[in-house]
Amino acid sequence: MDTIKLLESQRNDLLQQISEIGELRPGNLSAFHRKCYKPNCHCARPGDPGHLGWQLTRKDQNQKTIRHNIPKHALETTRKQVEEYSRLKALVGQFAEINDQLCQARLRAGQAEKKTLRQTSRKNR
Repeated sequence: MDTIKLLESQRNDLLQQISEIGELRPGNLSAFHRKCYKPNCHCARPGDPGHLGWQLTRKDQNQKTIRHNIPKHALETTRKQVEEYSRLKALVGQFAEINDQLCQARLRAGQAEKKTLRQTSRKNR
């Protein structure tokens, strides 16, 4: 199989994988602790870090930080969505790289054709 056909096959495989991407969310999921300050709560005790919470943080188009508190029941779903976004970014990077290689291979093939045509035309003179 020549280089161009191999690269086209790899590109088509990546397109197939991209088409199978599910729900996604950009950002980073991180844990934090907060205190409710109720006097009878465990977080009011000295040394207690407080209540565990989860937050999805990302930047918008203007580089402004956006934070979303994630409820405990949605944690696994959000984690999978963030992983899907990371997977999409990786696939798009691979797709761009394969396309660059494909363009270069086609350029080289076109140059080789021109060279062959020039040599043929010189012989016919």
